[in-house]
Amino acid sequence: MKRTLASILVCVFFVAILFAGCKQNTKATNTTETELSQEIPTAKEDTSPQETTATVEITEPAPSASIRNPATYRPQDRGKNFLETDSYYYYLNNGLIYFSEKTAPSFYLLCSKPNCSHDGEDCNAYGGGEGSALGYWDGKLYTAGWLNNELALVRMDMDGSNHELVATMEVPLDSKGQQGGSYTFVFALGSLYYFVDAQSQSVFQVELSTGKTERLFKDLLADESAIPYDLRFDEDYMYFTLNHNDGSRTLYRSSPDGMDAQPIWDWPENVWEWGLSDRVLYYYNRDDGTFYEYDIEAETLTAKATVQLGLGSAYYDTDYIYLVTTEYIGSGYNEFYTYDRDYNLLQHISLPHSGDYLYAAGDKLFFSNTYSYKIAYYLPFFEIGSEDAELHKVTDPYALR
Repeated sequence: MKRTLASILVCVFFVAILFAGCKQNTKATNTTETELSQEIPTAKEDTSPQETTATVEITEPAPSASIRNPATYRPQDRGKNFLETDSYYYYLNNGLIYFSEKTAPSFYLLCSKPNCSHDGEDCNAYGGGEGSALGYWDGKLYTAGWLNNELALVRMDMDGSNHELVATMEVPLDSKGQQGGSYTFVFALGSLYYFVDAQSQSVFQVELSTGKTERLFKDLLADESAIPYDLRFDEDYMYFTLNHNDGSRTLYRSSPDGMDAQPIWDWPENVWEWGLSDRVLYYYNRDDGTFYEYDIEAETLTAKATVQLGLGSAYYDTDYIYLVTTEYIGSGYNEFYTYDRDYNLLQHISLPHSGDYLYAAGDKLFFSNTYSYKIAYYLPFFEIGSEDAELHKVTDPYALR
């Protein structure tokens, strides 16, 4: 089994933001190592608006060998909106951007404005409101969400300052000439891909550098089929599944601009999460409890290991596979299993009630609370497989709010 999987840049989540120095499943296209002097709020236990700031050095989150090389993740995958740079973590929660130093995770609002109430669009930490997304490209943070009652793509500096409108996003009208529906955003390969679900689905691509917008897959979606928000990028291709009206699904491959989309495989039932690297697709089938690998070029499907753990989804990075079961066992916790890439079980942990796997960062796993979606726990990689392995609580400086 290869120990290093190809990196393709976003970031995504989504997205993907794996993330660039934000762990991305894309080719390294930005190699800048410029250090920027930015204003960042001083980490304080006081939860009142921060008036004190400290000047620190931030390294641009460019692709770097020091950052974990995920096989399937962009920061926006599964709507998690998590970014990693060489020195900081960023994540979006409830429409606001938080950051933390990497040595001791404790997430603070990305705002250093004196006496800011952090509850309006003029706050530096404002990330687009509810349902928004966070991305990274070429030394800047990007948010997709609501601004002045419109869907907007906004660019800002890494400290949250200098918000700049890049584009107002197109929202198709329904048969009655009204806007509506739901919206989902994915950052990847220097673009924002956004999905509008109303009576039918529409998909758009916005260039982050220019704001240029193009509609994608119009013909594919003409019969009210739909594309889930699980875009994957491998080498020079974008992969996605298409849901048909009869309930079946097909794996498609296209260029990143959506041109020349071609069906390449009939998708198996009850498989939702999947990994992709070097044109090999990885997934766990919850029906038979088996890990599979599908070689896209050779068109061969191989059963790699059967664990029979029932309902669950598998997530892949360079060194590990994470299987999260969705059936309650024993004391009512979801179960979290870690395997090496040869499918050997290394560890089994019962997640706290309402705990949810979030993201594999450079040296630790993060878990969030399914109710608040805040980052709640982390597990250092060096503890995986050891008797000392345990979930560590992430300090929440806003817990009393």
